[in-house]
Amino acid sequence: MADTLTKKEFKKLSLNDKYRKLKKSGEFIGSRLFDSYHVHLFLISDFYVEVWQRIGLSQIYWIEPVNTDRTLHQYLDHIDIQGLTEKLRG
Repeated sequence: MADTLTKKEFKKLSLNDKYRKLKKSGEFIGSRLFDSYHVHLFLISDFYVEVWQRIGLSQIYWIEPVNTDRTLHQYLDHIDIQGLTEKLRG
């Protein structure tokens, strides 16, 4: 499978394959809390993906692409913009 993956192709992968693909090619952006879950945001190819993990457990419950800007806005208070810009400058 090529490194450039479409959102549609990613959605078809098994949970384990999604995890492997994120570990290999995904870039961690930030985390948030939702009810009893840690939710982690990653960028892969040209789309964002959330990884849902129950608090206190290492098990991942689901990994799905983000479909709305509203979801992305929930991360704004948790992203270190200065760190990202420094990383881009290299």
